Amino acid sequence: LSRAKGIVAISEFGKKFLYDEQLVSEDVSLSVIHCGIPIQTNTCQEKRLHNGFSKTLLSVGRLIEKKGFPYLIKAMRNLVHRDPEVKLKIVGSGPLEGYLLDLINEMKLSDNIELCGALTNQEVFDCLQSCDVFILPCIQDRYGDMDGIPVSLMEAMSCGTPVVSTELSGIPELIINEENGLLVPSADSESLEVAISRLLRDQDFARTLSENGKEFVMNNFNIQTQTRKLLNFFEEIV
Repeated sequence: LSRAKGIVAISEFGKKFLYDEQLVSEDVSLSVIHCGIPIQTNTCQEKRLHNGFSKTLLSVGRLIEKKGFPYLIKAMRNLVHRDPEVKLKIVGSGPLEGYLLDLINEMKLSDNIELCGALTNQEVFDCLQSCDVFILPCIQDRYGDMDGIPVSLMEAMSCGTPVVSTELSGIPELIINEENGLLVPSADSESLEVAISRLLRDQDFARTLSENGKEFVMNNFNIQTQTRKLLNFFEEIV
């Protein structure tokens, strides 16, 4: 950092961290440029409307502590108690797979939660097309590590899937609570359950969030516009 002519942070949260920790001097150019993704030309929402409401939940990420999957599994316990038809797919692999499987079995949720392992991009997109809500229950792990602004949330929003995540790091720069998604406190299974239940119960509200989410990602996390901003930054520095 001390040798850099210019620095890009992926979030306002990251920029604030660099200044707060006095890792960057005031005479260094420090810009925020969010990551971007290709925007879907067709939406999962359209296919879900055609196929009907399936009460299927989806989460995608490495099976590691900072993704917070145990809190989602615990939230499922009460969701399933109220409605046995609710299903959850967790896509990804990682060192916590055995622990999560034991937790699922301990809570007698093996009929409702599937650990899908790692899937291809197309297979993940197929899962997005068939799910009703996408959840990423991010937390700060025991070493202080946490997500920035997860790409999986951008991808879900870009194809019109309503999302639930946590008030952590740069996530509130992507998800504006009650406008284009729902945010809950991290490491809080009860709040996760309430948010998911709300979207399953109120399909009109879920549709509004998904439409707003797709538009927000298109305007603020489009890989074309974000890459142009990065190129402009490089040109200014050079």
